[in-house]
Amino acid sequence: HAIISIYTRNYTTSADANALQSVAHIGACMRSPSGLGFVARSDGPVRHSQNPHMHLFEAVLFLCAYLPHADFAGLAAELFALAEQSLVDAASGTIAEEFDDDWRAIVGQNSQIWIEPGHQFEWAWLLDHYAQLTGASAPLRLADGLYAFGESHGIDPATGLVFDAVSPDGHVLAPDLRIWPNTERLKAQIVMAERVGRKHAAEAAVADNLARIRHFYLHARALPEGGHLREGWWIDYLRADGRTIKSDHVPASTLYHIVSAFSELIRYCDNREPFSCHTWDNTDSSVDSAAGGSSFDRVANA
Repeated sequence: HAIISIYTRNYTTSADANALQSVAHIGACMRSPSGLGFVARSDGPVRHSQNPHMHLFEAVLFLCAYLPHADFAGLAAELFALAEQSLVDAASGTIAEEFDDDWRAIVGQNSQIWIEPGHQFEWAWLLDHYAQLTGASAPLRLADGLYAFGESHGIDPATGLVFDAVSPDGHVLAPDLRIWPNTERLKAQIVMAERVGRKHAAEAAVADNLARIRHFYLHARALPEGGHLREGWWIDYLRADGRTIKSDHVPASTLYHIVSAFSELIRYCDNREPFSCHTWDNTDSSVDSAAGGSSFDRVANA
């Protein structure tokens, strides 16, 4: 993913070769003995996780968009087939976190299969992008199912925020509330809104979620009295009450989720196509565009 980010900025001729080398290395060193997908680590016991496959899928989709090559397209198709045939449970339409050697979902905490709504939204966003690249309809069916499950079973009715984890039948397993699942929901809401032609209800869902993210995570309301957030900081994790901070640290991975979601929001507000490069170019002019106010304000007032 870093290679394609550098390429879209500098258009270096070495990007294609570097990306091909990286993909070849993953294929040579990380292949699962099962014959399907990849292992989480090359130097550890065989373990299948959805998360590395999700991020590999994301990276290869952007490679396909900017550096068309049969190897990239083949890997994207392979990862979609894995999602369709092994990751997505046919009964519940969900993607679990961990799988055994034969790609059966592993029962984890509370003797339940662990389903993270944030990852259902993240996969929905990726599958929508894959459908746009390929013109296929099957990815959209999977995306719709994952998105519908997240909306139906993954949202705390009291706060409107996304639960940490639920079971395949929708029982809440972990009711606490991190910022990143909400930013992934925002990305999924954006592609859903684009798919229906930016109708008012869909745009309102984007605006409502943006307002919640701001209210719960980007303001100091959950901090001790007198506390404040420095510019560019956020609250990472809240307890189920939506008022109490749960952790005393912030994983570096959260920044990825925030930047990715707000980059997608800027693209959406500026009416750019998915996979538009240079999202942040001319941001000042678009954000300060005259009559409608800022692009964020246009969404917030949907």
